[in-house]
Amino acid sequence: MSNIIVATDRLVVRELTIKDSELLYKYSNEEIAKAELPDEVLIDENNAALKIMEFINNNKTNKMPMVYAIELKCCNKLIGHIELSEIDKGIEIGYSIATEYQNKGYCSEIINPFLKSIKNIIGIIEIYGIAKYANEKSWKILEKSGFKLLNEGYYKQYFEGKYRTRIYSIVL
Repeated sequence: MSNIIVATDRLVVRELTIKDSELLYKYSNEEIAKAELPDEVLIDENNAALKIMEFINNNKTNKMPMVYAIELKCCNKLIGHIELSEIDKGIEIGYSIATEYQNKGYCSEIINPFLKSIKNIIGIIEIYGIAKYANEKSWKILEKSGFKLLNEGYYKQYFEGKYRTRIYSIVL
């Protein structure tokens, strides 16, 4: 497959395709996804297909957000996504794994290889990670991936200032 960005023993990060619209829609509507990524909830499969076409175009032109599929290598099954988005400080990494595939170390496994690979594509040296303090799994993944805590507090630009937030950074 020519659309592979990076692979590990268990995972592949690749371009999204229209065939992913059903699962992308399904995963975006899981309860945890709605709670943690409310701005990424898709209204139906057609909306998912339109977003995928947008992501494909963004990835081709290095326009943000750049969103990629996370797929299980063993069975070619979409299990989540990883993305880069613009924030006030620069570029933020985001990731989401479908509920049934969580707690298997997939995000920790793929973040660093993804960042090393994407660095060559977009030339970014520093990446930020932002997580709600209450989402301990997410900030533990960032820490395990080598991100360093910069700040913690309530920030209007992140989650509308409603949640205590941890801001991390990694220099590639």
